[in-house]
Amino acid sequence: MRIVKIMLQMLYILTCFLLFLFFQPFPFASAWQLGGFKTPESVLKDPETSFYYVSNINGTPTAKDDNGFISKIDSTGKMINLRFIDGASQKYILNAPKGLTIVKRTLYVTDIDFVRAYDLGTGENILNIDLRPSGAKFLNDIVADQEGSLYVSDTATNTIYKIDPESKKVHLYFQSKDLQGPNGLMIHPETGALFIVSWNGGKIFILMENKLQELTLPERPVNLDGIDRDQEGNIYFSDFTAGKIYKLTREGKLQLIAKGLNQPADISLDRENKLLLIPEFNASRVKTIPVGGTKKEAKLILPGKGLKEAFSTLRITPIDPPYPMMDFTLESIEGGKINTRNLRGKFLWLNFWATWCSPCRIEMPSMQKLWKKFGNKNFTILAVNLRESEGKVLSFIRGNGYTFPVVLDRTGRIGSMYGIRGIPTSFFIDPQGKIIGVAIGAREWMDKSFYSFLEKLSKTALKE
Repeated sequence: MRIVKIMLQMLYILTCFLLFLFFQPFPFASAWQLGGFKTPESVLKDPETSFYYVSNINGTPTAKDDNGFISKIDSTGKMINLRFIDGASQKYILNAPKGLTIVKRTLYVTDIDFVRAYDLGTGENILNIDLRPSGAKFLNDIVADQEGSLYVSDTATNTIYKIDPESKKVHLYFQSKDLQGPNGLMIHPETGALFIVSWNGGKIFILMENKLQELTLPERPVNLDGIDRDQEGNIYFSDFTAGKIYKLTREGKLQLIAKGLNQPADISLDRENKLLLIPEFNASRVKTIPVGGTKKEAKLILPGKGLKEAFSTLRITPIDPPYPMMDFTLESIEGGKINTRNLRGKFLWLNFWATWCSPCRIEMPSMQKLWKKFGNKNFTILAVNLRESEGKVLSFIRGNGYTFPVVLDRTGRIGSMYGIRGIPTSFFIDPQGKIIGVAIGAREWMDKSFYSFLEKLSKTALKE
């Protein structure tokens, strides 16, 4: 009887332990791997349904053989339909599908010299846009901006096209040999800047307002294919030929996070589950790698009511939902360098300006008054001067008695990264490094509501 009692107690303890394990939250979804594809080029998650879609070239990337197809996978990595959209059927024409993007429940796909669209629910082909009259030769990746406009790379002609899917109008958005075979594309959700990776040059470019700027890398990859960005602002890109995937952190550090892959093509991020989605072109499989995960830190909670009132009074445009800032390091006029990553834990006012800018000069006295009163009390200012010499900036700042931190964007690279179109422009960034508001143009910052907000903020304690 005693043995039976002991066994029952052990069974009870084991049951409780298993239940405990079963109901524990996991920080990442389980990584998965799935084979059976035919030269997979791109993989994309539908954030609304959590299904994944994979483009299969099924042969040569340039062959018009009408045998390409799109696969559909469930949220756990199990195949739902290998040939959800099948070029071999009588219903579709689909030759060598590559880049994928989703807009309003429509899946857009590049196909050599066409962009094709399919209903995500039924798989029905609802649109075909012919880019041959525009000179298209090898359409590769495709992305959409917040308005639903499509951007398409043509690797063979060094061209980026912009398409209005409603009117079917195709515009030559940018063309230059400097692109060196544009391949993967990504649009920054906050600035609207178009990030482009080059196949022939192994470079990353930022295109904003028809200006192309190279993002400097510590080392030169071989043939870049896919690019995407996580919620914390880190950039991931694949080197097809080298079989590697890199992570470029917000601080500008380049990290090798995967190697030995079999031709990783157009990668993307499953941000909800923190998974990197990797189509292995030559291995005919898709695999995933867990990414992300942040250390829990003490947080400064902003006084919400006061902030909302201040934003309204000062005509500061709220950013909802907030989005991570792009970190950078610039030289300070006082010597040394300032890395924005080191400003976490404070309410950051990021201001872009120049000495020749009259509105900038008008607002600076009120900025100085707030800095003198509340600077470094849970609040900081970082004034980024655009394209001026250190001597000129230093003379202006000291001559006017300004003491808030000033850094030099000598080439305008950071301004371009933030999509600056006019100055002064101010970004308001919460203590966790997320942009919560933007103001373009000068303000009288000694506003009563803003002053009251900063006063409350200066007395706010950190919370776990």
